[in-house]
Amino acid sequence: MAPTTFKLSLLLLLLLSLQFQHSFAGVRRPNACEGLCSCYNGEPPSFHVECEELELHDVPVIPDNTTELVLISDYIASLPEDLFKKTTKLREAEVHCALTGLPPALFSQTTGLTVTTTCFV
Repeated sequence: MAPTTFKLSLLLLLLLSLQFQHSFAGVRRPNACEGLCSCYNGEPPSFHVECEELELHDVPVIPDNTTELVLISDYIASLPEDLFKKTTKLREAEVHCALTGLPPALFSQTTGLTVTTTCFV
């Protein structure tokens, strides 16, 4: 490959890479129950969301009506500060992850929530 062709190829790859990053910069987190996690109705009025062994790097959006949450991933390094904000019916959460830290307001909006965590901070 000639030096000029090689430089043009590198430039093209760089431009494509920048376009790819720009295209996904504003993408919202996927909803947990849209084919990602196992979601099902338990004994009324419970709704379970189980995200296990999916190699998740980000926490998906948890449906508002979730009463029990299982989130297991060694790849999640941070939890969104608003994770439990809209899940007002959530009563139990089991979280296993590799956190680099917990947001200060993570549990500020919860009442009556039992959380079991096994996170490596």
